[in-house]
Amino acid sequence: MRLRLARLVARGTAITVNGRLEAVGLLPLALAPVTIPTIAEPRFDDGATLRTQPSETVDAGEPLYVRLALRNTGDGAASRLVVRGQLPRTAPTCRAQRW
Repeated sequence: MRLRLARLVARGTAITVNGRLEAVGLLPLALAPVTIPTIAEPRFDDGATLRTQPSETVDAGEPLYVRLALRNTGDGAASRLVVRGQLPRTAPTCRAQRW
């Protein structure tokens, strides 16, 4: 049996499912209620992207913008995220000015 929820519920919410078995030639038989605790978890399977702008060269004094993008594809909220990583090898180089 597959159960699909029509809306999001908080992690640990208990859902009670009532059922009845019916067949031709048999009286309906009520099944015992089943209680299912929900489990919602964040998921970051797609990884993250890191983009720099400008993407090639940054002159001295010019701002460098770094954008980190990731998507929670799970069915639960994520909190207290810690992101660790390194700039990609293709990160912009910095041209220094000589005086």
